[in-house]
Amino acid sequence: MALTVKEVLQMEAFSGCTTLTGNTGLDNEIRWVNILELLDDLRYIEEGDFLITTAYDFDFEDTVKQERLIELFAGNKLAALAVQTGHYIAAIPPTLIKLAEEHGIPLIEIPADTSFKSLTKALLGELMRQDQNIPGEEAALQSKGLQSLINQNRLLIQKLLSGESAEGLREQLRQLHFSPHAHFYLVMVSLNFGRNAGSAMVEQAGSAEMELLEQSLIQLLIQHKLPFLAGSLERNLVFLVQPLETAEEQTVSQLDQLIQELSSLYPRIKLSAGMSRRHSSLEEIGQARTEATRALEAAELNLIKKNKRLLRHNDLGPYRLLLEVQNLEILQATVADTIGPLLQYDRRSGGDLVKTLASYLKHLNISAAAAELFIHRHTLRYRLKQIEELTGLDFKNTEQVFQLFLAMKVYDYLRSRKLS
Repeated sequence: MALTVKEVLQMEAFSGCTTLTGNTGLDNEIRWVNILELLDDLRYIEEGDFLITTAYDFDFEDTVKQERLIELFAGNKLAALAVQTGHYIAAIPPTLIKLAEEHGIPLIEIPADTSFKSLTKALLGELMRQDQNIPGEEAALQSKGLQSLINQNRLLIQKLLSGESAEGLREQLRQLHFSPHAHFYLVMVSLNFGRNAGSAMVEQAGSAEMELLEQSLIQLLIQHKLPFLAGSLERNLVFLVQPLETAEEQTVSQLDQLIQELSSLYPRIKLSAGMSRRHSSLEEIGQARTEATRALEAAELNLIKKNKRLLRHNDLGPYRLLLEVQNLEILQATVADTIGPLLQYDRRSGGDLVKTLASYLKHLNISAAAAELFIHRHTLRYRLKQIEELTGLDFKNTEQVFQLFLAMKVYDYLRSRKLS
């Protein structure tokens, strides 16, 4: 039996929420939960979505924009719209309430002190529970089918990653609607259970949670309607997806949302995820695995500050090279020989030459760097002159600027690994 808006509003997690549209649409069936901070990209709104949003930067003074928004939601058969107040908007305007009521969309107010994570976890958990809570023989068949699917996926992933030819596994792949010769991405997810290693009991608990995470991942991939292979490998989750003819940014956005949904289901477990470049056939799975592993390592080290849980190999920039370097002494020497004098100066004097250099290299513009550092441009020029004198490098020489840029990236990398 499908989950309705009325049933969701009776859940404890939603006890602080208020329905503003009376009994309108309370029997709408929910298929999935969708979270958007910004209401600027609505391509992924689907029938039966329960949409949760802060409505950040939405112009509630524009009634025409509100009308278009609700008409789009109604056309896509949105199950319900839940808006959080108290952060970006003080109250939901009467015009939006009236429009939602006219189009049969329940409009729900979320108080400021309610976390999206608690709502998402409760709603996703109930959707998954109901998916499996089918009475009698049918439930047993579904459970058996899901376990069979998990086993098939796990076995195929392990075979492919161990070097077995995708062509030789063509028939098994076909059964899972996966093609050996279509574009794919490989994503690797690490799990930090927040426990001390070494205990047999801890190991057993981690193993049980790994199985639950693996099952949840597969259910989420099914919900997102992506051809996939998924399994666990060396305490990580691994999955491959073959998206339809969509732009890479759209695929990344969809996969990042999937990782966030998985994280919402298991809030005690810290998830990090790395994604390979796009590859043209499964014969390239070894390279894809290496790329995803490097991206995952960068994500775990928090080398690149992004508003996404999923880090692409394409986003690594110079860190792509640094992550391949095994001899860390070479990297430490690079820092010492280039910006070492700046580090020593800052330690001795309490100065900010390294921070100044980082800001200038980020902007390559004196005014922009000075504004970021809250200092006068003359002060910045004086510090840049000090940097040139201490390092012996000239900001007018492109190659020498590149040396400073690379040294700063190496320094950031070593610092993230607590080696500098």
